[in-house]
Amino acid sequence: NNRWFLIGWEKDNHIPQNLSLDRIEGFRETFDDFVFDRRHDVNKQFENLIGVTLEGTLETIRLRFSTKRFPFVETKKWHRSQRLVAMQTIEIQVYTNRELAAKILEFGADVEVLSPQFLRDEIAAILQKAALHYQKK
Repeated sequence: NNRWFLIGWEKDNHIPQNLSLDRIEGFRETFDDFVFDRRHDVNKQFENLIGVTLEGTLETIRLRFSTKRFPFVETKKWHRSQRLVAMQTIEIQVYTNRELAAKILEFGADVEVLSPQFLRDEIAAILQKAALHYQKK
């Protein structure tokens, strides 16, 4: 989405950090020792992500799209692992992070999560909560 990130590794907690460059307000020089960990393959870390947030679990996600939206998904793939498994239905192998959920929600009623069940339930709960904002009072 045309954003740039600084990717780093928090050595004490062994947690990758993604810092959006447009949110950095300043920086200072540090004299801490820099250690490049060659055991950590950053490219490998990001190959199964939609977005930049490494969270969730690596899953095979099955999605079915409406007739009107499927051509868009077919020509502008969500992920390099995308494959057609049935009429208007794709599978992708990605982590179940917040960017994946946002991408699914972006399609609204034009997409249905078929599996895994926990992701289907999560998206359904978000949509039900959102629908409450539009109920007549």
